[in-house]
Amino acid sequence: MAFGWAKGFGHSISSSSLIHFPKIFAWGVPTFSIGMLVSSLVVTIVLISNIITSVSAMKLVFSEKESESRVKSNHSPSVQTRGNLSRSSFMSGVSGILSALFSTVGVVPVSLAASFVQTTRYFSRKPYFIACAALVASSFFPMIYHALSTLPGQVAYAALLPTFTQIVGIGLKMVLKSQLDSRRLAILGLALSLGLAVMFIPSELISALPVGFQFILGNGMMVGTLIALCLEHIWRTPVELRNQA
Repeated sequence: MAFGWAKGFGHSISSSSLIHFPKIFAWGVPTFSIGMLVSSLVVTIVLISNIITSVSAMKLVFSEKESESRVKSNHSPSVQTRGNLSRSSFMSGVSGILSALFSTVGVVPVSLAASFVQTTRYFSRKPYFIACAALVASSFFPMIYHALSTLPGQVAYAALLPTFTQIVGIGLKMVLKSQLDSRRLAILGLALSLGLAVMFIPSELISALPVGFQFILGNGMMVGTLIALCLEHIWRTPVELRNQA
């Protein structure tokens, strides 16, 4: 990682200012767009499901850690999870509002954090708070974040490879917790196949569509998530229909 960073460090962007503070609405006053409104509603649905997945993945990791502690000792404190989902949703909304206000990229919770915790086996929140504070502080110094931006994407993905392998295992564990009947297997297969297929659509075909559809079809994960959510609520088994009646 250090070698790859050194290779890209020569392409860093110079900055004349030592400290730079964020500006409110740096790209101008927001304007209303029906296409962006539809895209925002769709993205909100996907982000809510992403928050639920992230909290569930982290709960699974901490549950495994609690089980290991219980095996080593006769008693172990239970993992407190009540209210985590509401707090995560609230903080995600606050960070989204602040990101829009200061014209920056929004913070999105990802389940990759759970795999990072499982890989490092460090369950304390203190180092993560310190790292977040360091990133926030570095954003005020152009020289620092310009140096961070020189890290090649290939090197960053290679460094994250161990956590990606862990998230595959976490995902399989979460899927196998439910009974996989023919309906759920079909939904899983369709969502995965169509989500991957969208990633190979030529950009020329998507560019001819409205802005809202461009934003949705340009993201395979978003398409797969929406397909899974729609089929989960539309495709009902006869037993479920009788229970609702």
